[in-house]
Amino acid sequence: MARSPNGQVDLPEMAEMTHNTTLLLALTLLFGGIVPATAGTITTRIEDFTNGGGFFAEVRVSDLGPDRIRLTLDVSDPVNPGLTQADLLALWFDLADPGLLPSFTRLDTSGATASLADDPSQVFPSGGVLDAWFDADAIGSLGGNNNLNGGGGVATGFDIGLLLGLNGGRDGFQQQRTFDLVLPGLSSAALTDQRIGLRVQSIAGGAFDGIGSSKLLGELTDTTPPLIATSFATFAAPSGSIPTPAPWVLIGLGLAALTPWSRRRTG
Repeated sequence: MARSPNGQVDLPEMAEMTHNTTLLLALTLLFGGIVPATAGTITTRIEDFTNGGGFFAEVRVSDLGPDRIRLTLDVSDPVNPGLTQADLLALWFDLADPGLLPSFTRLDTSGATASLADDPSQVFPSGGVLDAWFDADAIGSLGGNNNLNGGGGVATGFDIGLLLGLNGGRDGFQQQRTFDLVLPGLSSAALTDQRIGLRVQSIAGGAFDGIGSSKLLGELTDTTPPLIATSFATFAAPSGSIPTPAPWVLIGLGLAALTPWSRRRTG
């Protein structure tokens, strides 16, 4: 580090070093470990809480564009080694901002809800959902034993509940489900760190061969190995979470650090 004749640190050189440090920090944030959490895909596993644990579901949420996400559910082998049959029946989850919920509280894709003015294909454009309920902190049982009761607790008060299949495999036994959801303002960030629950029946093969059904619960975080169900001693909605910086914030930080450097190089 250069010093002036009187022994003081050269100020222009110090400014250059400080700026270079800022630039390095900005680029680290932009291209480093924070970016994957905001890249538009969240994958985690949730675990059975009614049979002592050990049965899992992999959940993936991906951004497809403005207002549209894709949810993929999977309980098949190798998520559950040795599994030969299972049927995903119902899904529950919360939104970080309940204001994203639609104005109607039920969407029956069979058309049984006479008062429904919205086209189901606009909400679930890829199909795959038989019925849907939307009501902040109010969704519990979806009927037909599709609930998250048991295991010493009752998981209720979700924002969204979706009926995915019919009991007894009447619409086929499906170990994997994929569907799209469209709501104004919706993105994968709206589900980050929020509760998610799943109802599975007709299980055969693997460690749960003699059990036959499972209810699973967890949080939608980009976490592996799976979350442990015993950490959910209370099934109340989380009080809040620390927001993750959006990509445009990180890009702005990088550009802000680059601008003075660019001016100095061209000046």
